[in-house]
Amino acid sequence: MKIGLIDCIYNKIDARDMASKILESKIPDLEIIRFSAPDSLKVPVAAKKMFSEGADVILVFLTVGAEEKEALDLVHEKIIDVEVYFGKLVFFCILFDDEWRREEQLGELSEKKLAASVELISRIVHAPEMARQMASAERKEVSPALGEALNFMNQPTEEEDIHSLF
Repeated sequence: MKIGLIDCIYNKIDARDMASKILESKIPDLEIIRFSAPDSLKVPVAAKKMFSEGADVILVFLTVGAEEKEALDLVHEKIIDVEVYFGKLVFFCILFDDEWRREEQLGELSEKKLAASVELISRIVHAPEMARQMASAERKEVSPALGEALNFMNQPTEEEDIHSLF
């Protein structure tokens, strides 16, 4: 299996080695392709390049400040286009500046979040059919309260006043 690891030059921590160790401990027969994007807006381009080079799945690690949160929304939109085009998945591991205060916290939190992301990738890689079944079961199981709420929102009631206030 070939996994792409994308980080950003402006990340507050270099998590390449940490991510590589976690990936290698969880997923056997692994080849890791690494790429450092010049900024977070170039992540979709890097993902497209990695998928073109044969990556099966991609893990993106970013540290994001308050000023970059809007850019992150754009990155997510573009990554969806890349995932649909290639039919493969991109997983994000994102640390926001307001999640940590000291450098030690940054390292610990990075390792914890990377381990959780790798665990998710490992589950999907080792049991893709089970992951599909779980996802379809979750979609089918709609609670009665939710179903009633959806019906309530979609059907007008007899008491509904349709007159405009203006």
